[in-house]
Amino acid sequence: MSSASGSAAGAEPQRRQKRSIKRARQSCDSCKNRKTKCVQTGTGPCQYCASTGGTCSTSVRPQRRPYYRVSEEEYQCCMRLLRHFVPHATLDLKTMKAMLAEIEQGTDISSISSGASPTAVIETEESEVLQEELGCMIIDAQGSYRYVGADSAVRFANAVTRVAPHHHHHHHSRDHRNDNALIVTLIRARLPPATPESVYSRGYSSDKPTPTPGTRRYQNHSNPPSSSSPPDPPRIYLPPRDVCQRYAFRFFDEIQSIYWFYSPEQFYTLVDRTYLPGGAEASSASWLCSLYCIFAICSARDESTSTHPPDDVKSSSEYLAMAKALGLQVCDEADTDAVRALSLMSLALHSACYFVTAYLIIGTTVRMAYSLGLHRNISLSTADSVSRARWHRLWWTIYLVDQEVAIQLGYPCAIVDSVAGIQTPLSCESILDPGRPTPHGYQAVCVALIKLKKNISHTLYVAPALSARKVVPFTAVTGCLADLREWLAKLPPHLTWTSGTSPSHRRAVAVLHLRYWTTLIHVQRPFLLYTVRHRGAELLPGSEKQRWYDELSGQCLDAADKAVGIVRRMRECGLLSSLVLFDSQCIQELVQVFLLGKRLYTVGVRAGAAKNGLEMCMAAMRGMDAVGWCEKILPELTAQVAAAESLVAGGEEHGGGEGEEEEVVRTPSWNAGGGAVGGGGYVGEGLDHQAFFEGFQEEEECNFGAFDMLDLDMDLGAFATPEGIYGHF
Repeated sequence: MSSASGSAAGAEPQRRQKRSIKRARQSCDSCKNRKTKCVQTGTGPCQYCASTGGTCSTSVRPQRRPYYRVSEEEYQCCMRLLRHFVPHATLDLKTMKAMLAEIEQGTDISSISSGASPTAVIETEESEVLQEELGCMIIDAQGSYRYVGADSAVRFANAVTRVAPHHHHHHHSRDHRNDNALIVTLIRARLPPATPESVYSRGYSSDKPTPTPGTRRYQNHSNPPSSSSPPDPPRIYLPPRDVCQRYAFRFFDEIQSIYWFYSPEQFYTLVDRTYLPGGAEASSASWLCSLYCIFAICSARDESTSTHPPDDVKSSSEYLAMAKALGLQVCDEADTDAVRALSLMSLALHSACYFVTAYLIIGTTVRMAYSLGLHRNISLSTADSVSRARWHRLWWTIYLVDQEVAIQLGYPCAIVDSVAGIQTPLSCESILDPGRPTPHGYQAVCVALIKLKKNISHTLYVAPALSARKVVPFTAVTGCLADLREWLAKLPPHLTWTSGTSPSHRRAVAVLHLRYWTTLIHVQRPFLLYTVRHRGAELLPGSEKQRWYDELSGQCLDAADKAVGIVRRMRECGLLSSLVLFDSQCIQELVQVFLLGKRLYTVGVRAGAAKNGLEMCMAAMRGMDAVGWCEKILPELTAQVAAAESLVAGGEEHGGGEGEEEEVVRTPSWNAGGGAVGGGGYVGEGLDHQAFFEGFQEEEECNFGAFDMLDLDMDLGAFATPEGIYGHF
């Protein structure tokens, strides 16, 4: 008994200690601080907190420290050894992963990864692209002011035209707005063009037709639309079956390869049903709208080079107007077919340069997808696996189109990753094959790259533009570059640019790598712009910051050289397409970078690369069908490049050189017309751009010969004379 009672007496203090520990952990913060007993009264506050009226809360138990497999001494020795090989690198987890990826690729560690130490945070100078007072508004064809975001190519193109130190804009705004904040729209065409519906009511002269820019000329039609009476409501119309088949082939080769909307078997089954007797009348509004959008995109062609009469009585603008006429019925249906139809409509409007309307339509599309739960992977329990895989792939297609449409004018995306709470997985390709023109795994890596670009836009453009100082720490720049290099290092072998690619996959792989290099340029181009603008004045304080700007400017030109190599291959293989805006938009951005490169370097490797790249871009642009954005921007770029070449040929005033290899030139005094959406025209100084543009709206015909244009002696092909330049429109 004595031994039993002794053991019980010994166990009692242990039980009390455990109970006290349990009570201490369940005590509220106030009682713990007072070191008093916390008496609970149920679900409410304890007695003490109830008497004082304070908040009765309990802190979360601190987490345990992770277990390390090495000692502190071993860890310090490893870090000292690593710093010996990369003495100035940022030794955080992200940078070290990027370095390991580069080593595994067999390349040297990039110089930007081993740049300045992050201990002394170096910030950039204020970028012209982030300063809204230097240009953040455009005027559309209706005379309305539209905002342009900092991360769009429009702001950058406008800033490029302001590089010359003696360049001044002499606007005389009629409403006395801040003239410097106005980005002059396209000099040679209205942007956006008139609505597609205006093709029905446009008046035509018997001796000289005046078609709407971007629409088909009707001099070859036997029955042009009447201007005296409004048209009847649009009826269901289908082109001949062989014409539909040709449009479908073009759609799958040039568009479906980078934007997935239909599987081939699904699409052709629906087409067969539609062409049966009574099939069109029995089709849903969403399917007809999708079909008309595909016809609108794929029927676009350059009629100035066409020698045969059209075999389809409808034009691209007419198909687009027919699709828009079904828009309300599509919204009423509001199912997955409606999501597909509206996303195709947004892509068709975007390709036809209706940027604001495309942005509004894709916003409606995303909200319709939200209502269906596509972003949360919600579906009916009765849905089969193939249908779910289609919905997954469709959701990520919307994700891609949303970013491309929004960034054109720098608007916020409708899909915000941190807010939407996306849980939709990528489509299982073992269930649903992406089809002949799209390689396996393409959508996954493309979505990952788009996510990186959205993060880059917010980190380097949107957030700094909202701040007072409008500067970015270089650590943020290096972090974005490290993320991009890590993405490239993880690219599957069958999607790499150097590997052998199936002929049907060449366009998709080329576009993927073109996205990568243009995203790198998206990070680095503000540094190139600032270097060209301020190099002669030596405005960058400190040698370290100067070195950063020089290095990033050079890397921007190197990335542009890589991108133009892809454009060259695409041109040789016939992979460039003007049916979507992406191809011509990328070439336009490369032209802007090479123009800055020619201004920065006069001799050396980079000077030659800039010259060759510029020639390649212009040749590729002229070789594309003059439809959509390619038609609008080609005369602008032609005049801009001609102005730069005339200055070089005339002998500019050169500045000091950088060693023996490359020489940096001062910014010459040439008058570039205000940058349009995509690059300014070359016009005489003192031109009232806004009055000119508004007059162009009212009169529809302008006497361009009244303007004093430079007499340029160069080979412009179809644009050999000023009359040729403007006669295209």
